[in-house]
Amino acid sequence: MTCVAPEGSRRAKAIARFARCQSGIAAVEFALVLPVLILLLLGSSELTRALTYDRKVTQVAFTVGDLVAQSDSVSATDMTDIFEASDAVMQPYEATGLGMIVSSVSFDEDSKAKVEWSCASGSTAWTTGGAPPIEIPASLQLANTSLIVSVSSYPYKPIFTAIIPSSIDMGETFYLRPRLVDTIPDPGC
Repeated sequence: MTCVAPEGSRRAKAIARFARCQSGIAAVEFALVLPVLILLLLGSSELTRALTYDRKVTQVAFTVGDLVAQSDSVSATDMTDIFEASDAVMQPYEATGLGMIVSSVSFDEDSKAKVEWSCASGSTAWTTGGAPPIEIPASLQLANTSLIVSVSSYPYKPIFTAIIPSSIDMGETFYLRPRLVDTIPDPGC
């Protein structure tokens, strides 16, 4: 049905005919739905990318801590190599801004925590001899034991900065017991 403006008819007939007119309705519906569809596409793409980065940051924290925990000793050179290996874990994604901290925390007979040593890359190492700057779960605070604490952080920058203008801080912490020795000696980082 074609919509033709009524000539000489009354206003009521014109309004009724206009209300029955169906041409162009699909274009109007598409114009109303398109912004929502684009937002869903961009949002799902960004969410997928962010979750992938978060998974990589988690893998970095575990890998770095695990490499230290399965050694009987590590040197400063070993720590440098371990931190460089984290770039390979982040592949194929950019590792710029990735921060890593590996620390040995010991517990005395009263289960009081003390940082024995700490090494960092892209971040600040913890103060040796002091209490750890993070809360260690009570279930891990066993008297006369030590713990390797591995922390990773990453400032995720969204692709669509018009929607989310600032970076999102991602990070993970892993607690691992040394496997071969009671306490891993200070690598001298």
